[in-house]
Amino acid sequence: MLNKKLPRDMPGVARDGDASTRLQAQLNKITDIVLRRIWWAIPMFVCTMVAVVYGTRHMIPIYSATSTVVINHQPPKILAGMQEVAQLGTSGYYADRKYYDAQRQILASRELAQLVVDRNGLAADEHLLGLDRAGLEVTPEQRREIIATADVASIVAGKVSVVLGEDTMVARVTVRDSDAQFAATLANWLVEAYRDRNLEHRRRITRDAFRELRNLLAEMEKRKNGSEKALIDFETANDLSALRRRAVEERLLAFEQRVRETSEAQFEARQRLQELRKMKRGRDLLSTQAPILSADHLLAELKRRYVDLSLSRKELEGLYLAKHPKVLAIDEQINHLLDAAQRHLDATIRSVTLNYEAATAGSQNATASLQEVRAEDTTLRVARSHYDKLLSQRDEDKRLYDLVATRLAETDLTAQVEFNNIDVLDAAIVPGAPIRPNKPLNYSAGLAMALLLAVIAALAAETFDATVKTRGDIEALPNASFLGGLPTFGLYEGDQRLTQIPDGRQDLYVHYLPNSRAAEAARTLRTSILFSRPDSPPQTLLVTSALPREGKTTTSTTIAVALAGASGSCVLIDTDLRKPRLHKVFGIENDKGVTSYVLSRNSPVTDFLKETPVPGLWLLPCGPVPPNGAEILHSERFKAMVAELKETFEICIYDSSPVAVVSDAMVLSHYVDGVILVAQSGHTRKDWLTTALERLHSISAPVLGVVLSRAPIERQGYGYYYKRGYGREAYSYRYAADTDDEAPT
Repeated sequence: MLNKKLPRDMPGVARDGDASTRLQAQLNKITDIVLRRIWWAIPMFVCTMVAVVYGTRHMIPIYSATSTVVINHQPPKILAGMQEVAQLGTSGYYADRKYYDAQRQILASRELAQLVVDRNGLAADEHLLGLDRAGLEVTPEQRREIIATADVASIVAGKVSVVLGEDTMVARVTVRDSDAQFAATLANWLVEAYRDRNLEHRRRITRDAFRELRNLLAEMEKRKNGSEKALIDFETANDLSALRRRAVEERLLAFEQRVRETSEAQFEARQRLQELRKMKRGRDLLSTQAPILSADHLLAELKRRYVDLSLSRKELEGLYLAKHPKVLAIDEQINHLLDAAQRHLDATIRSVTLNYEAATAGSQNATASLQEVRAEDTTLRVARSHYDKLLSQRDEDKRLYDLVATRLAETDLTAQVEFNNIDVLDAAIVPGAPIRPNKPLNYSAGLAMALLLAVIAALAAETFDATVKTRGDIEALPNASFLGGLPTFGLYEGDQRLTQIPDGRQDLYVHYLPNSRAAEAARTLRTSILFSRPDSPPQTLLVTSALPREGKTTTSTTIAVALAGASGSCVLIDTDLRKPRLHKVFGIENDKGVTSYVLSRNSPVTDFLKETPVPGLWLLPCGPVPPNGAEILHSERFKAMVAELKETFEICIYDSSPVAVVSDAMVLSHYVDGVILVAQSGHTRKDWLTTALERLHSISAPVLGVVLSRAPIERQGYGYYYKRGYGREAYSYRYAADTDDEAPT
């Protein structure tokens, strides 16, 4: 209690919940379980050790032989500049890892094992097939059947193990077999077959590649010849000469120039014709506002004379009248000029119209000719494009043909030069001693396994045990509370006879040995009973159990002794009217008792009481066993006895029949202040104890709790506490051993 109140972070103060304490508590708990279930652990331990010893002595000795090979990840470069068809080895870190992993799998593969079997005639080897075992008798038919159905390659592969690290080129090939000579021979056969297989692998790939390349070269030659013939035929059928191409280009340029010239002439003629027609629509061709045609000198001269005459007329008109002869003469000249200009304009329009029509016809002819030349040029270009494709195909076929021809020549050359990147480093030697069985290791491992299985067997027995064993088992049950536990006690402690206890009086162990652990447990139980109801401590108690032979009578006697020592006035009543036993505990005659009192009419209960060796404790035996005990308990005389005893004694304890067998205890529960249910550790099943509690609670019996009889004296028990007392550890007071239950306060 003191330890719980100390601060958890106080320097030097031990913590109840630290890891080491919990671990020690668990180890102690496991130890207690094993000791309690020792008769489960010992057979398991013995059987395991016998099996290990027998198996070790009858094991067939296995020998191990190892041969080593060097696997070069980069093969020798004999023909520099030529690429191998079958590349032995690899380059690059990750590629090396994959390569060596593949080689490790090849060394342990069934395919390599089959190669060894075929090369060395092991298909009918009696040793591999197990036909050479001593004492084995098989008929010739059975032997032939075994040989025919056996997978010898898998048997050989099962004997092989390969060690090949990522950072080394040395592979260790190990063969394990019961024959030392055969193990060494098989290991050497394996590495030799692996080396030869690697070389044969290169040969086969090179041979297959040469055959495929030769076939491919013939096909490439056909394709090359075909593309060349197609190119020549197309070139012959289509004139694709440079002279024709140049002539077409020159004609195309000439017609394009002609089209441009005729188009320009047509445009100029159309423009001039439009100007002339516009002038013709005008009122005065020779006025100063009228446009003057470029390069028309006659019309320009007429306009000049028209301007001069117009000026002279204005001068004469200013001097003379408009009808003056001189003015009229000038007007006549002007009219003649206008007629001449009109006739000249008409002639010019007709000339320009003819020129426009001629230019239009020339442009159309030139355009048609240009279209013809362009069509010819397009045809020539299409033919040239197809020709270029045929030429490109011819060049590609020729390039592939040359490439395959070169590769075929290299393959033929490299096939004649043999080399291998596998080399046998060390051949296997015959081992001198077997690797199995390793007797010291087997026995040590067997001992450890036997101990482990023994512990597991004990824990399993404990786990599947449906009986209550500890306080935790009781408190885990519904409607159950734990009052206390009483350890096992008898006439002997070890090999020594307890002389303080008379013969047949072991149930009075607490009385004769008041300083024992059992006595301390009884006094603790007494305290729990009295303080179960602090306001009104129970005066009358009923002690019962779920089933017979669960320590009910011994528990009631022990409680009575403890209460008598405290109160000085206690009576123990034997109400087990089926099989009474309390009179035997005290060595008293059962001539009269409860049944005698009930059958009597006026005798007081004190006439039937018997004094016991325990100071302050009286006994009321059962008396003659009645044919029907239930009628006795239901009688008014029995109720009067209960009341009289309660007035006479401070404590009355009734020892009754089991609850699950008869209903006597359920009847008596209505006459008492408290009911104590006894359960025997390792004997009382949890379901029966639960049933008994349910029956008592169903009739509203005043159940105080459960007492565990024959409780194991564990480190966490009260007995250990009272035996060892308090211990001082790490500046804090605590119980000398940690518990799984709560520490008492």
